[in-house]
Amino acid sequence: MDKNEKILIIGSGHWQVSGIKKLVTDGYKKLYVVDTRISCLKKISKIKKIHLQSLKLKNILSLVKRFKIQNCLSFSSEFTLLLMNQVKKELKKNYLDQVIINKVLKKSNFRLFQKANGFNHPNFFHKYSKIVNYKNYKNYFLKPNMNSDSRGIIKLTKKLKFENYKTLINKVKKNSFDKKIILEKMIDGKEYGGNCYFSENKIYYLSITNKIIKNNVVVGHIFPSNLNFRTKKQIENELNSLLKSLKIKNSIINFDLKIHNSKIYFLELSPRNGGNGLTEIIKLKSSIDFEKMFYKKKQFIKSVDNFYYCSFIIRAQKSGKIKFLKKNKTKNFVKKLIFFKKKGDYVKASSEEVSQIGMVIFKIKKINQYKKKINQINKSFDLIIENVSKNEIN
Repeated sequence: MDKNEKILIIGSGHWQVSGIKKLVTDGYKKLYVVDTRISCLKKISKIKKIHLQSLKLKNILSLVKRFKIQNCLSFSSEFTLLLMNQVKKELKKNYLDQVIINKVLKKSNFRLFQKANGFNHPNFFHKYSKIVNYKNYKNYFLKPNMNSDSRGIIKLTKKLKFENYKTLINKVKKNSFDKKIILEKMIDGKEYGGNCYFSENKIYYLSITNKIIKNNVVVGHIFPSNLNFRTKKQIENELNSLLKSLKIKNSIINFDLKIHNSKIYFLELSPRNGGNGLTEIIKLKSSIDFEKMFYKKKQFIKSVDNFYYCSFIIRAQKSGKIKFLKKNKTKNFVKKLIFFKKKGDYVKASSEEVSQIGMVIFKIKKINQYKKKINQINKSFDLIIENVSKNEIN
């Protein structure tokens, strides 16, 4: 990507700010960032900021014409990835075929693709009439057909009443960009995440993380994953076959998978880098910077140390307004402690982005030290949330 080009950046949320700051540091001066969230735009400096009421394609293309934009970027978001790809197509820059985008970003399409091409996949239902009348839903997930990460996913239990099941269906639909849903059988086994770069039928920089999940919500990652060489090779081969079948040529790939009975099940796959601190810990451990790969492909790999690098998302445990938020003395194993929220901000206890207060990046000697270090990290800051009415939060 040329430093002299006028570049439009779509989105400035928690997992996008880091990439934007790197562009500025690397000398890209003709940058324009657009978002609907004024609070996010305020956190960015040294860059032209544009606030829109709605991120519709026609609004974005109007900006492209108005400012004579020459290229487009987006970091770590499914929704903005779609827009970026459409803008790049309009500008005749490198872009992915929309057929590929639709296959990987819409869960029903991805599952149907896996099924048609013989890849391992969970049992699923994608037709609404089948989902709404299904009653044997114990250990199934209701998922938005299209959304970022694990947002809006609900695990179903045997105790759930059928009337409540229908209510949950409508709730999940509202969280889906296309207002469609998918019902999917839970797969036993440990979940892993990661990034890689795929170019001309070959995988580069395969980075697999141990994914930390609590109550079906991602709370962090540990890198490296501690998987043995044979399993990592099995994952690489399965991923390579998957990407070749999708006819992807050149792209960063973010993925989530499970291993069950020695089989690899890819749950999610997206042509972008990952959030929840995933890119940060990979860079600390290996110097591979997946954010920079969007505009600077060449990477230099340093020798690794003996630590595991981890991320942990600080979430609100109750809904209300932040009355007090302060960093204490940082522990020596903590590499970074950042807050997304500040005093006076409203937070909501949920699995959504509104519950995210901040993120900690830290290192450990042994992978089983993660929980112990989290308890120590919680003493690295003071947080008080005061009760307010539901109307104030909503």
